[in-house]
Amino acid sequence: MTAVAPAERLVGRRYAALGMRRMWYGTIIVLAVEFAFDFGQTLQQLGQYRDVAPVLTGWAVLLVADAAVAIVSRVLGEHLPHWLFWLYFIALAAALALDIEATWGMPDMGFSFTVGTSAVLSLVLAAITRSPLELTLAGGGLTAVAAVAMLLGGSMRPATLDHAVFAICHMFLPIVVVAFIADNFRRLVRRETEELLSQSAISAPRLTIGIEASEQLARLDLAAESLLGAVADGRMRLPLSEELAKRAGALATELRLHLLESRSKTWLGLAIDESPLLRQDVRLEDPRAAAGLLSTRQRAALLSALWLLHDERGVSSRAGLSPIVLAFGEPAPAPEAETLDAVVISVDVPGSTRMMVDPGVWEHFAQVGRYRESIDPRGMRIDIRCLVPAVRGGARGRTAH
Repeated sequence: MTAVAPAERLVGRRYAALGMRRMWYGTIIVLAVEFAFDFGQTLQQLGQYRDVAPVLTGWAVLLVADAAVAIVSRVLGEHLPHWLFWLYFIALAAALALDIEATWGMPDMGFSFTVGTSAVLSLVLAAITRSPLELTLAGGGLTAVAAVAMLLGGSMRPATLDHAVFAICHMFLPIVVVAFIADNFRRLVRRETEELLSQSAISAPRLTIGIEASEQLARLDLAAESLLGAVADGRMRLPLSEELAKRAGALATELRLHLLESRSKTWLGLAIDESPLLRQDVRLEDPRAAAGLLSTRQRAALLSALWLLHDERGVSSRAGLSPIVLAFGEPAPAPEAETLDAVVISVDVPGSTRMMVDPGVWEHFAQVGRYRESIDPRGMRIDIRCLVPAVRGGARGRTAH
């Protein structure tokens, strides 16, 4: 059994998330319109080229490269290997270089660029398979080459400066916008996927086991059932051989260990352990298993707040900071009612201030309980006092809803 959690295998799979394929089809349509416009402009100014071979070769290189990337990405399930992406980048750079050679010496290169513009914009085909940083750096590099060519070619004169600036913006800005949209859509879908995967944890008993542990228990149960069934129908004679006895002892030990583990992990520990987003960014301290006392509504709100805090830290590039520490205090009798206990939850968020936190975080914390925040040089601390049903005798181990 692999050590990778099923949630991570689902969320971290290389195939595009829900809706990304439609976004990819949309970029293809937009790119096709750009191709038609730029190729029509190429045909209009064929008489102005000193030599038409470079620009026509550039179009051939570009069309072959785009077709190859589109086919490979589709066959591999919206996945583009690193080596193929950089080979694609080289092909786009070659198409841009051929366009520069064809338009060199023209008085207005910013207006005359055709295949070069389409080559830079073709990077949007990789928007769903590459990171925003890679896409932006690649687009910025090609745009910078085009800008230097226009500068050296004399197209930055006052009479043609507007066309040059428009051409540079036309090349680079769509790449930035598409990369931003694809990245945020990917984050949204990943969050939604995690929320679906966490529903079982939210409604789990106070002390529980994860999906992977359940799979292992099912495997051990099947093995034990097969062994006992073989003894019952006479296929294995008693006493068991030394090898079979060792096998039965190992099964019993594994079952015992899993059952002991199931009594030491709360739903929140399960949700964090099986979350690729929260596992590296949140540390849970809950020696009394007080998180299991929270109601379903409080659980969902707490997880939503943690996801928003994670997104805020990721967007602001503070992933190198210490993890968020989520500490649960021991349940104590609440003065509000004899049937209620009060649990204090401390959330330490290193490197954050109230201004940096999404307003939705406070709405979710308010659903967990009454909270107050404090700021110090290390970051922000939120103390939440939530009311839960009192644990009395036989109520221990059951989930409050």
